[in-house]
Amino acid sequence: MGTIDSWIPDWTGRLPDLEVVPIPDEAKDEFIFHVFAAMREFFDYGYSSNTRTDVALGSFEEFKLNTSHGRELPRLWVINLSGALLLSLAGKEQQTEEDIDAWRQAIVSGISRMGSRDDFTWTAILSQKQSNPYRLDGQRLSKSSTTGTLNFNLLGPCISEDSPVAMPGSGIVATEYVHWPIKICGSTPCYSWDGDGDTLTLQRLRRIAGILSLWWDNPWTIREGPRSPEIQHGAGRDALMGKGWRPVTDNELSNTGRPISIPEWLETVERRVSDSNRLTAAILIHHEGLQLTRDHSSMALVCFIAAIEATAQVNKKPTRCPKCKMVTGSTQRFKEAVQSVLGDERAATLSDAYSKRSLTVHQGRLHGTELRANSFGGMSLFMPDSLFNFTAATVKTAQEASRLLLLKKIGVTDPSA
Repeated sequence: MGTIDSWIPDWTGRLPDLEVVPIPDEAKDEFIFHVFAAMREFFDYGYSSNTRTDVALGSFEEFKLNTSHGRELPRLWVINLSGALLLSLAGKEQQTEEDIDAWRQAIVSGISRMGSRDDFTWTAILSQKQSNPYRLDGQRLSKSSTTGTLNFNLLGPCISEDSPVAMPGSGIVATEYVHWPIKICGSTPCYSWDGDGDTLTLQRLRRIAGILSLWWDNPWTIREGPRSPEIQHGAGRDALMGKGWRPVTDNELSNTGRPISIPEWLETVERRVSDSNRLTAAILIHHEGLQLTRDHSSMALVCFIAAIEATAQVNKKPTRCPKCKMVTGSTQRFKEAVQSVLGDERAATLSDAYSKRSLTVHQGRLHGTELRANSFGGMSLFMPDSLFNFTAATVKTAQEASRLLLLKKIGVTDPSA
């Protein structure tokens, strides 16, 4: 929307029977969209808008119609109330019934169209982030799959990009990481793509990426889209998002990759996750941890412990102190959750994980190899390396515990068990 000049009307007035329109707060943008969609459809009028402030009215939105005949029509003033919108007209010179009726038709039509949805078809690209700097090949979708309204296919040939790795004696060097992006095609019911469709689809794709990353135990993220299939993403032969991706011409390498497949239960689990804010939060914070493990192991541990705690609270409220209302028993709840999936012996390896997480959160302390730019270090045969042990053992064990708890919570079995 553009802005319009400061403007003083000769008159203001309310629309009879449409003075206050009850609209839920979350649906107000949709209502405005439908009003001006009707204006374009009925009269071929566009619009511009401006936020104004008045001593009596406070802050409100002013909408001006853009007409082909150039004649100034009354403007619409929209005042936001809780659960409703207060509508007024303001104009110059003499008001006409015809001009007032144009607004009436558009507003009535906007109300009648509330809740109507059209399906918008889109495509998006998922790509795998490197989770281990010394693992230079990614996972590869073994076959095309359809689940519900979603279609999954390999985007094209193998892709490579630079990957900085700390090498003994050489510092940071650029190696080549190869992976196989996935194209997703689907559709979203929305009142307009720009209004709510784009956001709803991004939220859904983020959940899907989190669920698939949980299942495949590697971080997959949205690389491009979602957008209309008519807009070219680029194939494996072309640059995507600048010059960061390069096609791999080695046919032997291009046909490798660790095989993965789309789980048959994806649609059912996605619906279950989207219906639970707590389960969504647990999966997404685990997903954050997966994306951080490569270079930021201390922050990854914060995420995995948060996921473990969140998973333990999915179906029950946390215990709170009756006086200060702070959540209590977090450490014990963490230990019990870990023991339930790892057993006592392996859970013992995380005995100090919670205290280290707290040092990171409250004091900014780092505990892993990120302190030396993720180098393995000297690898002494005689001196234990606490930084390496934290990154390679503590964080990985917390990641496993978080994953097993989440898989159990969504009702699926670990494929490697």
